Amino acid sequence: MTPELFLKELCETKPSGVMATVLSVNGHGPANPGDKLFWTAGKLAAGTVGGGSNEQQVLEACAKLTAGQQILTIGSSRSATFPPCGGALQILLEAIDFSDPAGESFWKTVQQLIPGPAPHIFLTLIAGSEIHPCHVLADETGMVANFGKGCREMKIPPALLQQFMENEQSGLQEIDCHSSQHSFFIQPLNRRGRLFLIGAGHVAREVAWLADRTGFQVTLIDPRRELMGEERFPAGCNLYLNDAAQFFADKTIGPRDYLVIAGPDHAADLMALGQAGKTSARYIGVMGSGKKIGSFEKALRKKDLWQALEGRLHAPIGIPIPSKSPAEVAVSIVAELIQVRNKPVIKQ
Repeated sequence: MTPELFLKELCETKPSGVMATVLSVNGHGPANPGDKLFWTAGKLAAGTVGGGSNEQQVLEACAKLTAGQQILTIGSSRSATFPPCGGALQILLEAIDFSDPAGESFWKTVQQLIPGPAPHIFLTLIAGSEIHPCHVLADETGMVANFGKGCREMKIPPALLQQFMENEQSGLQEIDCHSSQHSFFIQPLNRRGRLFLIGAGHVAREVAWLADRTGFQVTLIDPRRELMGEERFPAGCNLYLNDAAQFFADKTIGPRDYLVIAGPDHAADLMALGQAGKTSARYIGVMGSGKKIGSFEKALRKKDLWQALEGRLHAPIGIPIPSKSPAEVAVSIVAELIQVRNKPVIKQ
């Protein structure tokens, strides 16, 4: 689990405990570099590093850590009876007190900036048990916030910072700090994607809940006030009570954004699709039958708008699941969104 998904609770409850971060994965398994959990008061409080015996070993190690850091290497199986199915994990354990005044403002800054539209990077110094935790939050302009002795003196060359901002993957990197090279774990933030749902009907509502659960930052766009009640959607969703034309006039859609068009009628969806093609959205999906999409293609080709959609358009939307229930259609759509999100971004 990334910091976006559990820092809010930790900043509110201010526990003292151990944060575990997956640094690397050698082999197959459910964990990814950057996944985190937080252990406090003898139990798991938030997050996951993949579950199973791996996670149990991490929790046992958390219980033994009292200060500083520890690098832990574990496998998926405790005995030789079965081969490990999740590979070997390298885990960073850090003792962290969220009630510490010195770090409280830093963690609040991180929590407030993520999730959000602007990409950031989160850096953690790998230095062993003799130091206090050292973390840095940076954006494309440089350091935004820091916590820990010596972090203020860290220098990130502009070219290296740009490389970090463009990278989608977490990993270790040597950086100049205190006039010497130190190893940092670099984790991209705000790369989970913004999802804009044009239309707030039954399927869109189910998509909103699933997408929110899987890390997308969700916005609903619909002029129908009766469908836009806050109680229908997850608390983190943004509601834009207006039509699609005004939405495209007001918003800048970028290459990390996802659009799902599921409006009230064909005319509104056709207009939205034409506008979507003018953006640099990574994903554009349209609800409807093959016949509907065929008519859209014919209309947009006449206006020379269809070519801009090629390579990004998913229509009919979703992975093939022969079902018409809103919840199951939503599963097919969000599965496709995740599939696209997890593919490397190809730069033009």
